[in-house]
Amino acid sequence: ARLMQAAAPGRNPWSALTARQPVTDAFSWDDLPPLRVKGKAEPVKVFSLNGPKERQAIHLQEPTYALPMVGREAELNLTRRKLNEVLEGHGQIVSIVAEAGMGKSRLVAEIIRLANDNQMVAYGGECQSYGTNISYLAWHSIWRGFFHLDSIREVPEQIAQLEQQLKLIDPALAPRLPLLEVALNIPIPDNELTQSFDAKLRKSSLEALLVDCLRARARKTPLLLVLENCHWLDPLSHDLLEEIGRTIADLPVLLVMALRPPDLHRLQVPRVSQLPHFSEIPLADFTDQEAERLITLKLHQFLAHRLNCLMFWLSASPLAPRATLSTLRNS
Repeated sequence: ARLMQAAAPGRNPWSALTARQPVTDAFSWDDLPPLRVKGKAEPVKVFSLNGPKERQAIHLQEPTYALPMVGREAELNLTRRKLNEVLEGHGQIVSIVAEAGMGKSRLVAEIIRLANDNQMVAYGGECQSYGTNISYLAWHSIWRGFFHLDSIREVPEQIAQLEQQLKLIDPALAPRLPLLEVALNIPIPDNELTQSFDAKLRKSSLEALLVDCLRARARKTPLLLVLENCHWLDPLSHDLLEEIGRTIADLPVLLVMALRPPDLHRLQVPRVSQLPHFSEIPLADFTDQEAERLITLKLHQFLAHRLNCLMFWLSASPLAPRATLSTLRNS
């Protein structure tokens, strides 16, 4: 309320605590002059909300975890060996298999960190439970990042950017641009070349186009492709996964999949599991020592968060410490 007293038309001041929350990373902020507010000895640093940041999913960054990784040393060692093979030009497919809550995403995050440390360019996508009938849903974010598309841009701007990217890869690919509509989930009108394609030819031509683009990019820099929740892959995404899985055998590309055990959930086993450069990493339960360490770390994290909340509340008002002491004395 005290900050709102300093509001002006088109400018709402926000405290530093609010502006630094994780959800606000999607927005840009302007610094405002510090404000003096009642109950605070020092001026309060404030910000003004500018608007949403441009979202350019070019590099997939590892999610931020407050706690270090616990266990999974054998799994990480296998991943490091596969990563070294990729850097030598031998593509690999790694499938992380475990039930929900066993740490698949945490291990994926560690793999992304290792890839970034080795100057690999990473792209990621995630299947959704509602998306088993949505064509190429798992690949949308991967290819949008691959072609450097910004979702807040108008569609004509995105199409122009896409055409530019195709020409940079190979000018001969540009006439096939409309085929990418379904893989990117943006409306692209057909041209003279593609308007006569039937569904079968369109599918095979799209897969060939994406494979050509992937080959061209991988010749310049090693790549990491991540697909999470692959137990919900739609059929066309599964077909594209197989095509790319076969293609990367002689490319510096690491393809990482995360999924639940197919045999326990009556799911289709990914066809790429038959390829010679495929490896499966099943996640077992933690040992007693690992579980104890994880619980200890979680408790420390919980208590630290509670303490931070308490200190923030105590600093909000000069009367808060007195009220807190009174409550503790009477409890």
